[in-house]
Amino acid sequence: GFCLNRYFLSQRPHMGICNSCTCTSSQHHVEHTSYANDPDAQWLLREFYRSNVDNRGLLSRHDATNLLHQLQIYSPEEVIRYYLSDNDKLNADDFIALFFNLQNRRELSGLYEHYAQQSFGTRGLSFGQMHTFLNAEQKEYPVNGDIQEHLTNTFGAHLVRSPLYHDDFSRLLTSPQNSWTNPFFGKTWQDSTQPLTSYFINSSHNTYLTGHQLHSSSRLEMYKHCLLSGCRCVEVDCWDGSSGMPIVYHGRTLTSKLKFADVIDCINQYAFQASEFPVIISLEVHCSLP
Repeated sequence: GFCLNRYFLSQRPHMGICNSCTCTSSQHHVEHTSYANDPDAQWLLREFYRSNVDNRGLLSRHDATNLLHQLQIYSPEEVIRYYLSDNDKLNADDFIALFFNLQNRRELSGLYEHYAQQSFGTRGLSFGQMHTFLNAEQKEYPVNGDIQEHLTNTFGAHLVRSPLYHDDFSRLLTSPQNSWTNPFFGKTWQDSTQPLTSYFINSSHNTYLTGHQLHSSSRLEMYKHCLLSGCRCVEVDCWDGSSGMPIVYHGRTLTSKLKFADVIDCINQYAFQASEFPVIISLEVHCSLP
């Protein structure tokens, strides 16, 4: 899942300058207050208005792609173009809808459709249906059967409402509080004296690529994303650069190029933030001899 770091923006009771930018338009203010009870959307608003928006509060498709990459949603621009149809620029509402659309998990959609019922004129998940889901799928049995209290205590009141819509359901299941892993096993405790072949290692292939291995972009953020996700083996393909310094890309293809030094700096910065386990750098060296 994708766990959002949530930022809470206080709402001003009068028209004026918004907390996340210097815009004074009433339309912008309405966009902010419409997400007053949604911390995830407020966080996205803040990031949206911090980015390269124009004087009308719009973001180009290219800049929207870059912002999504910064938020660790690595979708090629052609995929974003498919979702946006003929719109060349996005307002804040467009961007938030796009973000949640790209973040959608199909396997969760199937579960939601199975348990959701028609409610309040639209499809939603009642507390009773959520109780059934927790019993049947997660083998959870809330104390005294009070499902609303159980959900509120576990996830926080800001994520719990009735009915639960698809986005609510996805956020609950992909939140850290719903993790099936025991935090204890994230600690380094294994015997590290055995041969390398004795271990299962979380590894990445063509780590630098954001998509297709023949023509997609190479980005430093991919190393950051993989290492912060717990990956312990990353790949670095080294080739001769035009300046005499090595570069990293998928050789003899149309993929973009990174400086080798920048890649190593990025790995050094994020290698041990998520895990204390050793990091293996799989070097594929194609550089010429000096």
